[in-house]
Amino acid sequence: MSKKIAILTDWLSPRWWAEKVFLDLIKIFPDADIFTTIFNKKNFPELKWKKIITSSLQKLPKIFRKHTLLMPFYPKVVEEFDFSWYDFVIWSSSNITKWIITNPETKYICYCHTPVRALWSEHKMFENDPRYKLFPNFLLQNLLHNLRIKDFLASQRVDQFVANSEFIAKRIQKFYRKNAEIIYPNCEIKIAKDYKKEKWEYFFVNCRLVPTKKVGFLIKTFNNIAKNYPEIKNKKIKILGKWPELKNLKKLIKNWIFWENWEKKFWDNSENIEIIEVDEKKFSEQREKLMSKAIAFLHPQIEDFWITPIEAQQFWVPVIWFWKWWILETVQAWKTWEFFYEEKEESLIDVIKNFDETKYLKENFEKNVKKFNFENFKKKILEIVEK
Repeated sequence: MSKKIAILTDWLSPRWWAEKVFLDLIKIFPDADIFTTIFNKKNFPELKWKKIITSSLQKLPKIFRKHTLLMPFYPKVVEEFDFSWYDFVIWSSSNITKWIITNPETKYICYCHTPVRALWSEHKMFENDPRYKLFPNFLLQNLLHNLRIKDFLASQRVDQFVANSEFIAKRIQKFYRKNAEIIYPNCEIKIAKDYKKEKWEYFFVNCRLVPTKKVGFLIKTFNNIAKNYPEIKNKKIKILGKWPELKNLKKLIKNWIFWENWEKKFWDNSENIEIIEVDEKKFSEQREKLMSKAIAFLHPQIEDFWITPIEAQQFWVPVIWFWKWWILETVQAWKTWEFFYEEKEESLIDVIKNFDETKYLKENFEKNVKKFNFENFKKKILEIVEK
């Protein structure tokens, strides 16, 4: 393609699944120029030969661990970028960084992982986030209100939204009043050819350790199992994740306080619950080793798109979900999943108690994950650009 293309993402600091989509876009357009607000090159060795154009935030010390706290500054920061010479700008975004300025002739495509959760769908959870507890509530409310206005106005600059699921397409229509094409992201992972599911030992979780992922809910559930359900007290959970809530979640395991016969006691459930910190350099090996012995993948949160459960199915691991209609986009009902109806510990415990991991067939997992591959993703992205 002879057109001049720029590819952008909100930031390249942690390495998670939105960044995986961004790297897939670079594979499709290898000659595109790359823009982002901040870039942590240690986590992206495959980009070391690429020229990465960053914003003024890159100059701030220790920015990589605190960049989400700077949300109010992102609208102004991304206007620093110059897109005067580009025919296409393709932005992989889940944050308030859609506020770029392009020429009228430039086509601006936004691959939207979600309208900003902290402003729209999960603003109440954002208000209760311990990272923002120092903000007086009235100031936080005013800030969020102003950012919502800016985010809506920024969305009107986009020529074509692309959503990662039907669920997100509906969010884009509701919050931004824009129609979106649906293109599922590439969820392929490289598994060793001799991979075998050895045996089932524990339930497994793999995610960022932030409040929206509801890992605390899972820890409390397994605390409850160990104390009140002797018939399944040997059930274990392993959690693979990374900051910022790592220390707080470990406290839930080690220092569970309860009263018994008017006496204050401490419950140590560290044998049943283990949190393993992600090693960025060995993440694939970590995940493969842990997934090979997983009974099921636990997924209690509402997500924009369910990349981790799709990856779990590639390891022939069934998924236990919190029931919502849109998850049927990514699973085969009753063949690769189970669900719990209420976001309560007892509801999840009922599923765990009766869960039979041996009834799931490898063929069903392989059939279901085929549509979430790189070739499908590439084909549909090129169709959008060419159209």
